[in-house]
Amino acid sequence: LLFGIFVLLLVLNTFVIDTFDVSGHSMDKTLHTGQKVVILKIPVSFKKFIRGTYIPNRGSIIVAKVNEAEGSYVSTFGNGKKSMIKRIVAVPGDRIVVKDNTMYVYEQNKGQPITFGLNQPWASTVQTTTDRYSIDRVLGINEVFVVGDNRAASIDSRINGPINAGQIIGVLVYKF
Repeated sequence: LLFGIFVLLLVLNTFVIDTFDVSGHSMDKTLHTGQKVVILKIPVSFKKFIRGTYIPNRGSIIVAKVNEAEGSYVSTFGNGKKSMIKRIVAVPGDRIVVKDNTMYVYEQNKGQPITFGLNQPWASTVQTTTDRYSIDRVLGINEVFVVGDNRAASIDSRINGPINAGQIIGVLVYKF
């Protein structure tokens, strides 16, 4: 019986759901150091099973593997490996432009920047950025552009470039 419970928990943690601790300030106002988050891994696991890559929706908060990034981290309870937690603002085919401290996201084949709905609390900060950098690029087939909700404290795609969707571990479904 104990072995069966152990196997079930291992399968759930590997393919279905996982919990993480938040550490850092790059997602402030949405997530704070010390909070715990639950991420759903099923979509990522399923896409890998059918040899695909899962691309979450624009606006989703994701946890992704990193080699050695800075910014808001989430660490698994057990192994302590660092991952990053960020918000996806652009998906494959989108054009991302950062200039004059403003970030613009253009959907594929559309001439106007996206206007994120005002009913989304994070949307008001999408265009605000503290960058001195200039970016103008179209995202590749498996690339997503991620940023922290607290732009001033976030080291993210504006600095490190887009991440490969294959690095995504899961999508945030609950915070506590």
